[in-house]
Amino acid sequence: MLRDGSLALSCLVVLLAGCTGEEPTPPGQPGLGPPARLEVFATDSALLAGHGLQLQVAAWDSMGRRLAHVEVIWHSLYPDWVTVDSLRGMLQAAPDAPSSQFPVWAVARATSVADTLDVKVARPGEVKWRLPIGTAALVGGPAEGPDGTIYVLGDGHIIEATLYAVSPRGTIRWTRHLDQVGKWNYPIVGPDGSIYVVGQYVWAFDPDGTLRWSMQTRPTVFPPNLPDNHAAALGADGTLYAAMGYDLFALRASDGDTLWVGPRAPDAGWLVPPTVSVDGRTVYVKNTGTATFAFDGRAEVLRWSVPDPWPGSLAVGVGPTLAGSRLLVPAGGAIQEMDTSGQAVGVAPEYGGGHSEPVVGPDGTFYVVHPQNIGIDAFQSISAPIWRQPGFRSWKPYYGGPALASGGVLYVAALDGFHALQLGSTGVTIRWRFPRPPGNNIAFAGAPLIGQDGTVYSFTACDAPGPCNGELFAFWEDKPVEPNSPWPMWRHDARRSGQAHR
Repeated sequence: MLRDGSLALSCLVVLLAGCTGEEPTPPGQPGLGPPARLEVFATDSALLAGHGLQLQVAAWDSMGRRLAHVEVIWHSLYPDWVTVDSLRGMLQAAPDAPSSQFPVWAVARATSVADTLDVKVARPGEVKWRLPIGTAALVGGPAEGPDGTIYVLGDGHIIEATLYAVSPRGTIRWTRHLDQVGKWNYPIVGPDGSIYVVGQYVWAFDPDGTLRWSMQTRPTVFPPNLPDNHAAALGADGTLYAAMGYDLFALRASDGDTLWVGPRAPDAGWLVPPTVSVDGRTVYVKNTGTATFAFDGRAEVLRWSVPDPWPGSLAVGVGPTLAGSRLLVPAGGAIQEMDTSGQAVGVAPEYGGGHSEPVVGPDGTFYVVHPQNIGIDAFQSISAPIWRQPGFRSWKPYYGGPALASGGVLYVAALDGFHALQLGSTGVTIRWRFPRPPGNNIAFAGAPLIGQDGTVYSFTACDAPGPCNGELFAFWEDKPVEPNSPWPMWRHDARRSGQAHR
């Protein structure tokens, strides 16, 4: 698999024996001896093919004293696939480099002391890491904080769950057990890194896991108001809009104070994630099975409402997608379109079983995923899809939705695995899939998250009694979120804010 290995390996043996062909030079540090030990290191020991990594070196003399500076020559064993600048230590992996370990090393000019670092080169779609999180959520997906921390709910049951804070390398930074939060809820992250989870109760945490505030008193009602599918959106002005069954709240995110309370829903239908306008002045909220409402974001003032095309149809976990003046609202059996003035535009063909939350491309095309074998629909006009791609069946209509990356790459969590799809004018082609054939199928449920560095996150889940293989996955990728999309992923962005930005 690796080219010119025998010749390069011979050179490595010679170098480690001290034959560099270089004249020794003084270390230039009075009172300290020449380098007797080197240690090559980097911010990471892995990188994606086609990308670079800065290598560094530390040195000590024979007395164990750290040298402030040492001159070294850098080498790569396989320069066809991994090159390294001989003086600066900048490593570059070729775009066609295979998935493998590649040794690179530094040799001290003064003494020929050397040290080697094995660097992993990964290909797009490889698993970067996977983390067990117990019974993962059924609704929504992971969220990302400004510092790259990933937040996800696990260990979920009917009225309890665990909030996980996970580093970009897949290690758990902290966890918090939450009452009256279940596997139908999800985290939201504020611009300052604060984390909010809305169930029957509302919890707010600082980025270090410190509880900022909580709302743990709710009226007793019958039938009981369980945390199922309670959801929220976070405006840029710091208002948290929480749809909580019977109740609709506007809360000050900094301290939890109630700013206003919306009309009480006798059917406990405030279950759909709200959406906030670009300027933050309008909140669009759907009462499942009844209508879509527009409220003044600063006060409990109803601006307009548009009834559902099929009263009584269930829609949870997926909220209005806002693209300019277009509102695309999953309404049970189909997508309903209206404009931001409350004028009904039309309804997509009804197929039954529901739709994911739509994502919208730069040209206005929007994409939805079905929980049945209809697969993926691409629309420009609400009246009919421009193409339909069978397969890629989602777990449930309320699992969330796909995510759109630059270059027309659509990430989809499906019953038969996680897919990176290349969009075309008539359908999609597979860029990569996990598990790779001939691996067994793994059912993914988490709405994909495109991280700041292009890493893609999703999770597996189960909704049946017994053992569950819920895991949070991180996949190697380098495609950033599509910058010209008005709504590129479930709940708009990596923080899952629910507020449009254009």
